[in-house]
Parts: sequence; C-alpha cells; structure tokens
Amino acid sequence: MSKVGRKKEQALETNELEQMILDYHALNTTKNDIEKKLKPLNSKIKEMMEIGTLQVGCVIATKSIQERTSINEDKLFDILDTLQYRDMGLIKTKEFVDMDLLEKLVGEEKIDANLLIPAQKVNEVVTLRVSEAKGGK
Repeated sequence: MSKVGRKKEQALETNELEQMILDYHALNTTKNDIEKKLKPLNSKIKEMMEIGTLQVGCVIATKSIQERTSINEDKLFDILDTLQYRDMGLIKTKEFVDMDLLEKLVGEEKIDANLLIPAQKVNEVVTLRVSEAKGGK
C-alpha cells in the first residue's frame, strides 16, 4: 500500500473513532436523562402498587419483596468468641471473619451454622419488574 493509501486509511479510522465517540456521548447522555425519569416513576409505582402482578395492555408489572441476608460482623465476633472458635484462624489481625474458612468449617460441620443465625441481617428489598406480556405488542 502506498503512503497516500495508508494516510487515507488512517484518516478513515480516525473519522470512524471520532464518530463512535460522538455517538457514545449522545447515547450515554440520553441514557442518563432516561434514568433520571425512570427512578421517580419506579419509586412511585412501588409506593402505589400492591404486592403482586398488574397487567396494563400488553405490559405486566410485578411487585415483590425479596430478602437479602448479610452478616453483622460484631455479633459474629461475639458468637465465635463465646464458642471459643477464635483460635481456629477465623479471625484475622484486623478482626474480620475469614468467610471462606467459616463456610468450610460449617460445611465440615465443625461449626454449627444454626449458632451463627443471630449474626445474620435480613433486609427486605422491594423490586419491580416491567416487561412485555407474551404475545403482546
């Protein structure tokens, strides 16, 4: 390929890259504008809608409650201390629980998982899913 041919190819690639950047910026701006409008609509629908499903034309909205469990580490430390598991290498210098080792020891039944239940935090998260009904449009 000649020197002129390479320069033309590089110019085309540069133009293509510049256009992709402009397109990305425009689409990202539109996405952000849409998200700003979606958040309050989502919140208001969750507030007004009962738990369950509501079909409006060819659109189905489903409101449900999900539980998400996490660990209260302070309570977990207390439980492990009380049960004298501190010397098993579960608690590190920074005093955090080695969750991989804890899972392994629970799996091997060296620690009774039921004794750790008070250290769990359960959060309910209200979710909303809106999708097109089957056969809709």
